[in-house]
Amino acid sequence: MIESNPFDRVTFPKVGKPWIETIEPEEFERLLLACTPPNELGPLAERAAVRNQAIFWLFYDTGIRVSELCHLKVDDVDRKRAMITVKSKGPKEQRIALGNACLSSLLHYLDLHRSDKQEQAEWGSASEDHLFLSETQTPLTENRIEMLFRRVRKRAGITDKHISPHIFRHTFAIRYLMLGNDPLSLQELLGYEDITTVKDYYVHMNDESIQEQKRKYSPGDHLPTQMPGSRQERRRGFQVEEKDKEYRTP
Repeated sequence: MIESNPFDRVTFPKVGKPWIETIEPEEFERLLLACTPPNELGPLAERAAVRNQAIFWLFYDTGIRVSELCHLKVDDVDRKRAMITVKSKGPKEQRIALGNACLSSLLHYLDLHRSDKQEQAEWGSASEDHLFLSETQTPLTENRIEMLFRRVRKRAGITDKHISPHIFRHTFAIRYLMLGNDPLSLQELLGYEDITTVKDYYVHMNDESIQEQKRKYSPGDHLPTQMPGSRQERRRGFQVEEKDKEYRTP
């Protein structure tokens, strides 16, 4: 038996931050188009396509977890304020604003394609209030969502990425930082208790946006007073004093 752990004297190399994959806008468009089942027509096929598109829009526009989407109820959609109320882990609730495109897709599903009480009663699911329902009028589960993602990914022909609800969450976070550059509000939207999580996962991915912000708000380009002449004119107007010429003459 040894009294000390020899590994306590070992210095392990630092592991770099992992590179997080995101979904490009062109890929998102392909996924939306692939929500329509191929070679299928009729009301049921159209209902499935509209529902699936609303699901993808919610993931892309809010970054919510798959468990949070599955627990959404119809009453969680605030039409007037264009928001949804998300039940996070535990008793915590948070409200997330919806973009116009996401809201339009969601209301299109709710108003024209989600089943009514009569149809639900015929399936033995009277007054089912979950937002997203399966073909048998039961709430969608996380497993069903994962199966949906696999089917749509295959139809979209995206073979080099694992398309999942979690990659949508990463995509939302990165795009939000690029467009708004506000880690504090992103922390609230993602439901993290500590800003460190946002910094560790996403801020280092946003270096390109940070450098663009630097160029936009560069202190050297925002002096209180404009120095006379252009840079070239100032350089040509620079005169070397006589005493310095002696030392610079070869």
